[in-house]
This record gives sequence, structure tokens and C-alpha cells, in this order.
Amino acid sequence: MWPSSGFPCPPPVPVPLHAGRGCTGEQRPRWPLQGIAGPAFALALSVRHAQTGRRWRCAMRSGGLRQLGAKIRQRLFSGEGRLKELPDLMKTPQMIYEEKLRPLEQELQFENFYDTAELTGAYFTSKPMVLVLGQYSTGKSTLISQLLKAEYPGLRIGPEPTTDKFVAIMGGPSRQQLPGFALCSNPSQPFGQLQRFGSRFLERFEGALMPENEVPVLSCLSFVDTPGVLSGDKQRVGRSYDFEGVMGWFAENADLVIVLFDPNKLDISDEFRRCLEALGKKSESKIRFVLNKAEKLDRFELARVYGALMWSLSKVINSPEMPHVFLSPASDQLDLSSEALTFFQAEGARLRQELFQVPLDNTTRKVHDLWSTLA
Repeated sequence: MWPSSGFPCPPPVPVPLHAGRGCTGEQRPRWPLQGIAGPAFALALSVRHAQTGRRWRCAMRSGGLRQLGAKIRQRLFSGEGRLKELPDLMKTPQMIYEEKLRPLEQELQFENFYDTAELTGAYFTSKPMVLVLGQYSTGKSTLISQLLKAEYPGLRIGPEPTTDKFVAIMGGPSRQQLPGFALCSNPSQPFGQLQRFGSRFLERFEGALMPENEVPVLSCLSFVDTPGVLSGDKQRVGRSYDFEGVMGWFAENADLVIVLFDPNKLDISDEFRRCLEALGKKSESKIRFVLNKAEKLDRFELARVYGALMWSLSKVINSPEMPHVFLSPASDQLDLSSEALTFFQAEGARLRQELFQVPLDNTTRKVHDLWSTLA
């Protein structure tokens, strides 16, 4: 039996400042229940709390814990919920730059040393950009239409070089086309720096707006369709603007670069090589290679084409690691075997997962750029 004198007094009633082992009988607090000793009451209280804890744990196991976990996963790990919170998340870096860094850049005249020094408000609020490039008639516009599940305004598809402009596909109030001058002069769009490439380029640049309720993917992404890369110096001279410089700007500001190849056009022309070199070492992690129209090849032809493509890429990409090449069919409605259909569906799911990850990585990239400015 525990000695009652050594058990600490519980505080059910107000206790004087010096109440305790040295206090008198009148000052010492009394137990709230008559006839129950201190240790016995503590034991009964602990048993009662243990029973309550068991009932709470049983209730949580029966469904409360599942509901709580579902709410946590829905709030923190839901992809749709995270995408909706990204614009609000970028308000803090924008405020830090405008209030702290931008006045310092103006004081030191930083724009005289670095032409893209200023980070505008459109840089923080614009949606992630996906750049699609390749040689002519490789399926660039068709791939964008498949990802959008709709055709953007001004789309033309054919075996000849049809896309002769840089087209920025974005979300808007209605389906319409905007000239490049309007896009570059709009401060809410991230294309202001493209004005340095001259009016000849702005004539070859336009925007295609589509309602976000009709094309949900445009609520968190924007796409850029590019002209088909031609072969020969005559086409390079006839463009009348710095094609490689424009491609390098889009690649630097894009969050994902999709490079398409045709099984019948595996040779890399001089202009295409310069475009891939213009991507730069900073953009190597953004590049995803896609071998389009792969359903026209059997297994042996696919192995030969894959090897030839790797040999061609080895001349351009200075990397010891072999890049992954996605295989894509020219159309979704094809008469394929069950094995081939499963394979192409898996490849398409992996590529769509890359696109789904772009908005999440975009926030990290912009914070990294802001940190690079500080460094």
C-alpha cells in the first residue's frame, strides 16, 4: 500500500501559494470526493482515461481515422488542389522581388549589364510553358491537338510545311487569334522580351486563345507550336530573323521542351542541329524526345530506327547518359493489336505524367531563378 503522505496533491480547487508538504491542515487542499484515498482516486482516474482512450481509438479505427486521412490527403496531396494553390503561392516571391530586389537593381543599373535582368509581374503570374519543336511534318501540331483534345484557332495540318509561325496556345475568354505585336506589348503576358528580335519576327508570332472551360489543360499550362525546321542555308537566310535565338529564348523560358522525330526523317539538318544546340546546357533537363508515327514500324524496324535515332542524337547532345525516347502513334484511332495498344497507352500515360508535373516544377524553377538573382 502506497504511503498517502508522499502522493502529490491534485489541483481540483485553488491551492495556496505555499500549500504542500509543509502546509497546515487548514491550508492543505482537500480531495473532491469524500472517502477515496489519493492513490485509489488516481488509479480510478487513470483507468477511466484508459477506457476513454480505448473507445476513441476504436472509433478512429472504425472510420474516423480513414476520414481524417482522406481529408489530409485531399488538402495536401491532391494534384488539383495543389495546382489551384500555385498562383497564390507565387505572390510571396513576387512581393519579395518588387519590394526588396527591384529597387536595388534600379539603383545599381543592373539592366545595363544583363538584358533580361528585370523579372516582371507576368513572369510570376504566367502559366508554365511547353515548347514543341521538330522538323517539318513530324506531327507537332497533331500532338498538341491530342493533348488539348481540341484544335486551336488557325491550326493547319498537312504533309507539307504548314505551320510557318510561332503560335502560343493559351487560355482566354473565347476562341480568337492575336497578333504578336499585341502579345508582346501586353504587360500581363511573359513575351515582352521578344520585341528585341524585331518586327520581322513579330509578324511570324501569334497567339491562339481558347476557353479554359472547353480545354481544361489550359487552366494550368500553355503550349508553343513552332515552325518546322527546314534543311539548307537558303531557308535559314530567308527567315529574316534570328530563328535560333528565338528558339533559344523559348527553350530558356519554357518548363518542358518536346522534340519530335519522324521515322522517315532521322537525319538532323544543320538548322535543326543549331536549334538543339541553342537549347543550351541549362535546358537539357527539360527536353523530352518523342518518336512519332511509331505504329507504322514492326519490332525489327523499330529497333533499327531507334538505334539510328540514338546515333544521330549522339552528335548533338553532349551527355554520357542515353536520353529516354517516348514512342507515340500518329493517331489515337488505330487498328492495333492488344499488346501494341497497351504499350502505346503506357507511353502516353508517362508523357502526360510529365506534363502534369510541369506546373508543380514551375514554382520551384521560379523560386530558384529568384534565388539565383540574390546570389
